[in-house]
Amino acid sequence: MSEKEYKTSEYVVAFIDILGATNAISKQADDSLDLIHKIYENAIETFSQLKTDDFDTPQIKIFSDNIVIAVRYDSNHSKKDAAISVAVMSAALQANFLAHGWLTRGGISSGKFFIDDVMVWGPALVDAYKLENSVAYFPRIVVNPELATECNWTLIADRTNNFASTFGIFHRDNDGMIRVEYIVAEFDNPVRAIFNNYKNGFIEKQLSEHKGNTKICQKWLWIKHYIEERRKIFMKVGAVNGSANERQRD
Repeated sequence: MSEKEYKTSEYVVAFIDILGATNAISKQADDSLDLIHKIYENAIETFSQLKTDDFDTPQIKIFSDNIVIAVRYDSNHSKKDAAISVAVMSAALQANFLAHGWLTRGGISSGKFFIDDVMVWGPALVDAYKLENSVAYFPRIVVNPELATECNWTLIADRTNNFASTFGIFHRDNDGMIRVEYIVAEFDNPVRAIFNNYKNGFIEKQLSEHKGNTKICQKWLWIKHYIEERRKIFMKVGAVNGSANERQRD
C-alpha cells in the first residue's frame, strides 16, 4: 500500500448531468460517445476563445452521463476567479450540448474536493450534485447561494439580466436561485446553431416525440421559453453576426 496520504483541497466544483444520455448509451454507445466527445472538444474551443489571464483552466472529468468541472483556489488563486472559470466552462459545455440537441442540468458549489486520474471526492462535489439533483430541475446550472453571494453574483445577476454578453452570465430565476447564463453573444457558433434549430422547429419536434411524458415536456418547454427570451434580447441589440439581418426579416 502506498505511503502517500491523499487529502482534499479547496475547489470550486460543478456537477453536470447530460439528460437522456443513459438511454443513448444503451441504444447507440459508439455514436453517442463520438458525439459527446466532439461536443466536449467544441466546448473547450469555446472556452479557450474567451480565456483571459484571470481564468484558470479547469480540470474536467466525464463519466457516463455526468461531467465534473473543478478549479482549485488558494492564497495565489482567488476563489472568485476559480468560480468564474468554472461558470464559463459550464456555460460553454451547456451551450454546445444544446446546439446538438442535448439538455444538461447542474450545480456549482465550493469547498473541500479531491481529483486525480483515479477518482473525484469531497463535500463540494456532494453539494454540487445535490443542487443538480434536487434544486435545478430544469435544464439549468444553479449556483450555491452562499457562493453566489460571496462572489457578488447575486448583484451581477440582478443588474445584468437583459444583457446578451458574458457580463450578464448570471441570472436570477423566479425561484430566487442564481443560474449560469449560457446563450451569450461570445458563444457565437453554438448560439447560432441553437437559434437555427429553434427556427427549424427542433423543440416542437421534441415536444411531439415526448407527448405524454410531462417531465420531459416541462424541460423542453423551459428551454423553448429560455431561447425565446434570449433571442428577443439578441435581436434587440444585434449581439450575434446575422442577428441584425434576422431582425430586418422578422
